[in-house]
Amino acid sequence: PEHRESSVYSAAIALVAGISYWLIQDYYRRMLAEAADLPDATLQHGLYQASYSAIGQLRYMDWAVTTPLLLLKMLSMLRLRFREAPR
Repeated sequence: PEHRESSVYSAAIALVAGISYWLIQDYYRRMLAEAADLPDATLQHGLYQASYSAIGQLRYMDWAVTTPLLLLKMLSMLRLRFREAPR
């Protein structure tokens, strides 16, 4: 159909985002289980800080993939081709 390319981009974006956020929630769930076993609040706090950083990195990796895909989707919907774009 008319926006087939856009649909493919949408599916790829949803797939990448779904996998990324599944990995994030799995990491977070495992971190909470590990934190519950730590005897000291200082150790828990250190684990929370490291986890916060790791989760942020996972989000940025997701955005590094999905943002260009979103831009390509937008270009495909506008029917602009890279070679035809004004410079």
